[in-house]
Order: sequence, then structure tokens, then C-alpha cells
Amino acid sequence: MYFETKLLEFNKVLEQIVPYCQTNAGKEKIKEITPSASLSVIEAMLNETEEAFNAIVRLSEIPLGGFKNVYHPLMRSQIGGVLSCEELLDCASLLYTCRNVTKYYKDLSGLKLDLSSLDKYFSAISSNKKIEEEINSAIGPDLKLNDNASMELFKIRRRLKMEETHLRNFMNSCLQSKASMLQEMVVASRDGHLTLPIRAEYKNQIKGIVRDSSASGTTYFIEPEEAYKITCQIEIIKNDEKKEEEQIIRGLSQLIASISAEMLVSHENLLALDLIFAKAKYALEHNMTKPIINEDGIVEIKNGAHPLIDESIVVKNDVSLGKDYDTIIITGPNTGGKTVLLKMVGLVTLMMQAGLYVPCKEGTKLNVFDNVFSDIGDEQSIEQSLSTFSSHMTNISDIVNKFTYNSLVLLDEVGSGTDPKEGASLAIAIIDYFTKKGGRVITTTHYSDLKAFAYNNPKIINA
Repeated sequence: MYFETKLLEFNKVLEQIVPYCQTNAGKEKIKEITPSASLSVIEAMLNETEEAFNAIVRLSEIPLGGFKNVYHPLMRSQIGGVLSCEELLDCASLLYTCRNVTKYYKDLSGLKLDLSSLDKYFSAISSNKKIEEEINSAIGPDLKLNDNASMELFKIRRRLKMEETHLRNFMNSCLQSKASMLQEMVVASRDGHLTLPIRAEYKNQIKGIVRDSSASGTTYFIEPEEAYKITCQIEIIKNDEKKEEEQIIRGLSQLIASISAEMLVSHENLLALDLIFAKAKYALEHNMTKPIINEDGIVEIKNGAHPLIDESIVVKNDVSLGKDYDTIIITGPNTGGKTVLLKMVGLVTLMMQAGLYVPCKEGTKLNVFDNVFSDIGDEQSIEQSLSTFSSHMTNISDIVNKFTYNSLVLLDEVGSGTDPKEGASLAIAIIDYFTKKGGRVITTTHYSDLKAFAYNNPKIINA
């Protein structure tokens, strides 16, 4: 199984879908999508896209709300890890999303839509409003615990505020009573202690601790003895506050741990829905359709457009393979869009095999190929050198080695880059080989001998 995603720029199609994902994890996951060669897998993916497409049209987009990836915090909670306030809020946000998506599923079900392919994702999502609200009640948007996170924390913080007010009031009274001794009328902070800027000649008249002095030695920053006692009391209360906060956060982490298994399942299924609905929204906004897929080698593209070219200027083409002809030889001027057509056929096929809708008219039929091969030249090079010819031949040799009867082969100017007579003979031999082996082939050429060869082969048509 081989799919030429690089030359056909399949990754750029995936990049177009990225903005339709609502989560950062989804945006990364989209880039990992790869085509499948299994008819049943592709049918399942297309059915999922179709159901999401219909859900958006009939109701709205799925309300995922851009939930964050909490996989690692959830795993850590399972082994007794303590989560940060931010991680706890992210978990609460996930639970909120689960509630919204469950309601969305209920609303969809009320519309009698076919959700047989999406049911397994929606049904695996569970919420817990009680834990969600407990976390949101305890932690504020500043990522700090609210005073009412517990009754004990409320009492501790009330005591703390009283002592801090006591300290400020005491220091302000000192400013008034010691005004004649001060270098200036301010309370100065030194290493977390509130001090008075006492002139040097009065330093022995103040009971307290010298915390600092000016470079000139004219000012001493002294913490009054009473202020020191109050500060010590504040530190004791702050330590109590820290212990209570740790206990609250540990308790909230344990709540998350108790439902972490269900949350991990919900997280995984929400992410899957993000990808599915992103594919559907992409299809909807770009007027794409669900192709009819088969394993009979039939390719009937109707009004196929290259998905990476602006819709207002793209040239649409019909392509038919596998019914009357297995190989198409395309001729025309160098700027006639032959290479674009090759890439369009390849991309449309890869998109279908990745479960994506395609930029074609309804009724388009596409075969599920085991391999999609491509040998397309560098459109930016002005002329092909011998090294380029060797590169193309190496590529074609690789295709021959991997080729099966259920392969799609796209060749741009096959046999070019060498002596015209030898190139034409080589092109005929290559096309004859692939056609006899039963593959589906589209090639561009300017060799008249290859065109003449096509006239004498009932499985090949010139276009």
C-alpha cells in the first residue's frame, strides 16, 4: 500500500481543514490523517462526515468550546498527583463541554437525524455537573482559590486581613508619633518587613530591628518591635492559609481522579468529534460532495476541481476511467492545465480515501485504490536535465516494483528529458506495461508516437 501524498500536496489540503477544528489537539491531529485502502474503513469515515455535515446544516456546529488537552493532568491524577489551579479549571471546562455536547446530541436526536455512525462517540461522553461547579466555585479566573473555597480558608483569610490592617494602622500611627525622627514621611519595605526611615542620630531611640541603612549612613530603616510581632503573626496565618489551600487543591484533584477514567474516554471521543465535524464544516464551506465509492476500478469524476486553487478561477474537469478505458493520454500546450488535472485526480482520490468529501459534482464515483503513484515534474524548472531524467526514471522504476492491478498511476510528461525518439519509445513501453497489468493510468505527453499508440489500443484514449 502506497499513497503519494507529498508530490500531490495532500498535506496542504489537511492544512485547509485545520482552521475548522475547535481544539488545539484537533488542529494537530488533523495533520496526521492518512488515506486508507480499506473500503469498509473509508465508508465508515465518509458516513461520519456525512452525518456531521447534516447535523451542521440542520442544527449548528458542535459546541466544543475549544477545550484544552487535559490528558496528562488526568493521567497524573490517577497516580495521586496534585493538579494546578489552571489544570483543575481546564478539567472543569472539559466537563462543561461534555454537558454541552450531550445536550447537542439530545437536540440532534430530536430532529430524527441518522446518527448511526456518530452514536458511539456521543454515547461515550459523560459529564459531572457537581464536580464541575465545585471546581469553578473554588477557583477564580485569576487561577487563585476564592475565599469561599472552604469555611476554614474564609476564616483564615479574614484573620489575615485583620492583622494586615492592624499592621498598616500601627505603622501609620508611628509616622505621626515619630515624625521628628524621620528622614521622610513614608513607610519603607525592606525584605518583606515594614520599616521607618529613621535619621541616624535617632536610631537608638527606636525599639526595633535595623533592616537596612542608606549608602551615606544618614538613614536607618528600622522595623518597630510591635510591627515585628504583628508581622510574625501574619506569617503564621499565611502558613495556615498555604496549608489549607494545599488541602483544598488536593481534595479537588482527588475528585478529578475519581472520574478521570470517564473523563479520558470523553476527552478521546470529543477529540474524534472535533476532527469529524472539522471535515464536515470544510466540505460544507467549499461546496464539496460525498463520492460514491467502489472496488470495481471505476473512476467517474464530474466537475472535479483542484482543491488548492481558488474556487473563482479553478477550471473543472470530467474524468472517466475503468469503464471504457483504463488509460488516458492527455495532450495540449504546456500552460493548458494538464499537470493541474493530474494532481486534481490524485488529490480527489486521496481525499476520498481519507474520509473527506471531494470538490466534485454529486454522483462522482471513485475507486478505492491500493496504491496512488505519481511522477510529476518540477513545474518551476525551465528545462529538464539528464539528472532530472534519471530522477524520473528512478521514480518510475520504484512505481513498477510496487505496482498492483489496483493502482492509480499519474505521470507528467512521461519519457521526457532525453532524446525524443528514445523518450517516445520509453513512454510507450511504460504505458503499455501499466495498461496490460490492469492499473488505471493518466499521463500527459507531447509525443505524437504515444498518441498514435493510443489509437491502436482499445483500453487507451487520447484526451
